[in-house]
Amino acid sequence: MTFETYFEIFFEKGMPCSFNYGGRLIAGDFGGLTRCKELDGASYEMYTRCFTPDEAEPRLKAMLYVRKYAYTVEWWLELSNSSRDDSDIVNELKYCDISMAPTDSFHSSAWKYPRFQWANGSHAEAKDFQPVMQNFTPEVKHVLTCDGGRASSGCMPYFNLQLQPKMGVLYAIGWNGQWKATLQKTNEEREVRVVCEMDEANFRVQPNETLVLPKMVALPWEGEMEDSFNAFRRFMKNDILPKYDGKPLQGCIGLRGWGGLTPEIHAAKFANVKKYNIGAEIYQIDAGWNGDETTPKSDQYYFDIWYKTVGIWKPLPALYPNGLGQLNADCNDVGMGLAVWFEPERMPSWNTVVHEHRDFFIGAKLPEKNAAGNAWYLMVNLGYKPAFDWITDVLCEVIADSHMEIFRIDFNYEPLEFWKFNDGPDRKGVTEIKYVNGVYAMLDELLRRNPWLKIDNCASGGRRLDYRMFRRSMPMFCRSDYFCGQDNDPAPKQAHTYALNYWTPAHADSLGSCIGHTPEKMDTYRARSTMCSGIGMTAPWWEMTDEEGAWYRKILSEAKLVREYASEDFYPLTGYTIDERDWMAFQYNKPETESGLVMAFRREENETPRMTFALRGIDETAMYYLTDADDGNRVEMNGAALKYLSIEIDEKRSSRILKYEKI
Repeated sequence: MTFETYFEIFFEKGMPCSFNYGGRLIAGDFGGLTRCKELDGASYEMYTRCFTPDEAEPRLKAMLYVRKYAYTVEWWLELSNSSRDDSDIVNELKYCDISMAPTDSFHSSAWKYPRFQWANGSHAEAKDFQPVMQNFTPEVKHVLTCDGGRASSGCMPYFNLQLQPKMGVLYAIGWNGQWKATLQKTNEEREVRVVCEMDEANFRVQPNETLVLPKMVALPWEGEMEDSFNAFRRFMKNDILPKYDGKPLQGCIGLRGWGGLTPEIHAAKFANVKKYNIGAEIYQIDAGWNGDETTPKSDQYYFDIWYKTVGIWKPLPALYPNGLGQLNADCNDVGMGLAVWFEPERMPSWNTVVHEHRDFFIGAKLPEKNAAGNAWYLMVNLGYKPAFDWITDVLCEVIADSHMEIFRIDFNYEPLEFWKFNDGPDRKGVTEIKYVNGVYAMLDELLRRNPWLKIDNCASGGRRLDYRMFRRSMPMFCRSDYFCGQDNDPAPKQAHTYALNYWTPAHADSLGSCIGHTPEKMDTYRARSTMCSGIGMTAPWWEMTDEEGAWYRKILSEAKLVREYASEDFYPLTGYTIDERDWMAFQYNKPETESGLVMAFRREENETPRMTFALRGIDETAMYYLTDADDGNRVEMNGAALKYLSIEIDEKRSSRILKYEKI
């Protein structure tokens, strides 16, 4: 099915969503699709459809908004009430409700289509983001959902429905909250119904209230399934990621430090950066920098109390007597910008602002336990404008004082029970709707007031990776908390890169903990296993040798090379695996410059020193340069040989990075 046919069927003639209003199914009742006035510089056409169910006394207005891009479509519902009375109950809220069937007529019992590919979310595990291909079986509902209200905790909010060998639709859910997707083969003709819903929503829309519901993206495709993933990557890169100087957001080449380190340790790190010309772009401090202690304590003390000082967003006088502005100046002196950790949505119940403005926070009345069973923490209610304005002003003040380049937003707990606790019996789902839109709005406001600012999306490592968060941010230092363990293995890090590349061209991770353990020290294989759109490394504070300094320079130089290609077309060269007996390899290809990169890893227990891979995008009649990152050696190679590239890695637990470019 072509994109234009898909758009005609589900947007011009039909509806891509449905809900119940007052016990009545609302699906095909909307008016016709109306094209809106062109927006200057927009890469899409805007359309609307409207429905007002209460003709005599309109207590509910439902608007479908549609953005039609070149080959993708985005849509969402807004429900509003301009009357003096509450609306009837809205429930059975399906923001995607689409049924599709293959267009072919093949009915063999051995036929393996339709099927769909989805992915694990983040659980700080080796198998985070693992791709799963699942076949449909009669009468079985395949249900995908996230954990606890964080969009990519447990399951990623993306899936690719393959209706037949060369046709399908890739879907993305734009909701930084709880979502549920159900896919089911509905009849013998292999029709599949796709439903994405807020299945527990049951609410009235109050007077003068507007509720913006979850958004969806669909990318209908024809051809090879792997090309559909690259089409989606290009959509993410060109139309979703925020732009800086006209270029899409990408990761940074950064060094990391614990926020609770002493000024002397920070100074030692900066001295090494300067002495050995390490070449990092950013110095990122994690938790532990904020609070009100004035007397210096031990390093362990600051590590143990960081979660207790959440909500006190000012630099610890004991560690930063001259503020974060001085730390930023010290970074600038050695050629780096500053990135700072925050967790702005969490608030300890003992913070004085809770007692001054209790209405700013979601949770049980003090001193009772809140619904999450935690007597310590509440949530800043980002769906409540006074609370939204307060926390946004607090954050912008710190940003202005420090002149930071990157704002790192963390989110280390599950919000779903908080939202449910705050809802009344006829308002189920409303707190979540307002809160999630408040998160997006808070980040938008930070970017509006500080247009140079970049946002690093952490959330316990990769647990808020819906596409709308990518409109404002990307995971720069922690796509999965798996890396935090001192015993994390390189093979799963390679697999994280491989698997996330299906859904986004912008993700990065860290090589070593900001706290200080350094298993990556002088370990090229481990370092390369982490490289993608950027990299974070433990900033060295020890007395370095010249050899260590040279190694840091080389690794960060290689990371910049990988970053140059990591947002381009991605092609797996091996299957997904975390088995130490395997190779893993993949290719990035940039058609515009007819160049690309191959990354290959021979793992610790593999017995095969040579593998041959079929590359994509190679002109067999042309000549290419092939450059080895290990020694910089560049050779000429004809396209026919490059297309079926043979790579030799003599030693186990070793890797190769090879760049090719057309002559």
